[in-house]
Parts: sequence; structure tokens; C-alpha cells
Amino acid sequence: MATDNLHNEKPTAAISTFQFSPTVRINFQVDGDPSRPPMVLLHGFGASLRTWDEIRPFLRSSYHLYLLDLKGFGLSSRSPDDRYSLSDQAEIVRAFLSEKALHGVTLVGHSYGGAVALLVAADHVADEDAALQRLVLLDSPIDPTSLPFFVRLLRVPILNYFIMIAVPATLRAFVTLRMLIKDTRKVTCERIQRYATFFRIPGTARSFIRAAEQVRPQDAHSLIERVRSVTCPVLLIWGASDRIVSVAQAHTLKSMFSRSTLVLIPSCGHIPAEESPAVTAAEILSWTGRR
Repeated sequence: MATDNLHNEKPTAAISTFQFSPTVRINFQVDGDPSRPPMVLLHGFGASLRTWDEIRPFLRSSYHLYLLDLKGFGLSSRSPDDRYSLSDQAEIVRAFLSEKALHGVTLVGHSYGGAVALLVAADHVADEDAALQRLVLLDSPIDPTSLPFFVRLLRVPILNYFIMIAVPATLRAFVTLRMLIKDTRKVTCERIQRYATFFRIPGTARSFIRAAEQVRPQDAHSLIERVRSVTCPVLLIWGASDRIVSVAQAHTLKSMFSRSTLVLIPSCGHIPAEESPAVTAAEILSWTGRR
């Protein structure tokens, strides 16, 4: 793995910011056709809006895309309030939808971002005038007791800060991506840098650790019941070879919704939008009738 030029690359500048509070700014980008319906995309734990880089070209002609960096990730604020629970993140997303006056939204969430999207959807009533019209979940966990290995490590005192401070960002990105992606040929230097760049931003160690500590809700049963209240149509897309969030969780999640479709992508790991972007986009566009 060649990393000679990776360490010095700077994060790309923020395109736009949403001021959620005096201390919390959310970085986001807008892409696609403004005349098309809105699609809001939420990345997974430790990622950024750049996780959608490969899939954006397939979606931008059919949707007006809003790509968000969740609080504590990407170029969004590492906040002194240390509030990084799923509910905190969902509150920000709801505020964003309201601020931008978005209606008929297709909300897409990957993994951790999918859990956030579920909480957003749980508070919306499905009708033609609702802000949220459809929900697309990519490899999103429903079992709050089963956490990915990298999240579990970040919940271990002392070890968590050692990992985030002493282990080089490129190595952390490399090891994690090798676990997440089935086709290891796609764990390229460019992809490693895509993640590692944001790992180096000051305050990231603390924000990642606090988010990991708060990812498991205090009342898991209440969370499950809130998820069951989702009434909008739901598309579940899963990598059939996901080693992080099992396909069994996909079937469990599907059984919880009255209107849901499950698609398994063969020979794909935990990040379908990066590993199989064309197939993932085709499934989304077909399901939403935009193909």
C-alpha cells in the first residue's frame, strides 16, 4: 500500500453549511437536477459525504441530491456539547429538512446513517404532503446490542484514545476498509485517503469516541417500537457478503415494516454505494420509479 503522498493531503473545502446551533455547523453539498425530487443521503459511522462519490453520477440526473456530513464527521462540527446520540443526529436532520423546506424526500442512509434515517422516518406520517416520502436503508443495523468491531473498540476506555491518536490515520482507514469491502482490490490508496483525511481533523478522536459511546440507546426496546411506527415505503439494500451487519438483520428489519422491499447485492460487502455503485443506484432508481 503506497501512502507516501497521503499524509499531506488537505480536506476539501466545505461547499455549504447549515447552522443548526451556535456551536454546531453541518457541512453539506448539493448536486443533481434542481427540477427533480429531493434525495437526502446520510453516511455511515466514521465516513463522510464522500462515501457517495461513486454513486452520485448515477443519481444526479434523476434527483436533486443533498449530501450531509453528520455531526462529528466529515467537515461538520466536532461540538463541545458532546451530544452524538442517534436521536441527536436525527434532530439535526429533521431541522435541515425544515430549514430547506424539502418535501417528498427520499431519505437514504448507510449503516449508522441508516439508523439515524430510521429515527427521522419514525417521526413522519406518510402522505403526499409529508417532508419524507420514501426511505432507503443500506446495510443498516437494527440490533443495538450488536455493534461493529471498530465501534466496540472505540467504547473501550484508554484503548480508544490510543487507537485514535497513536495509530496512523491511513492504517486505521486501511484496516477498517479491508473489513468493510468484499473486493479488496477496491481498497485503493484514493479510497483510504478519502477516509483518512477526515480522521486527521482536530477533535475527531473525541467526536468518534463520544459517538461510539452513545450509539447504543439507553432504551433499546423503545427504539425498536419507534422503528415499527415507520409507515413510508422502505427499500433495504444489503451486501450479501456483509461481515459487519449480517443479512439476518436485513430480514429482521424487513419484517418490521408494512411496505418494504429487500435487495441483496451478490459479492458485495458493507458499503454497496462504494463497492457496487451502479447496481445500487439501479435498484434505487427502479424502486422509486425514476429509472
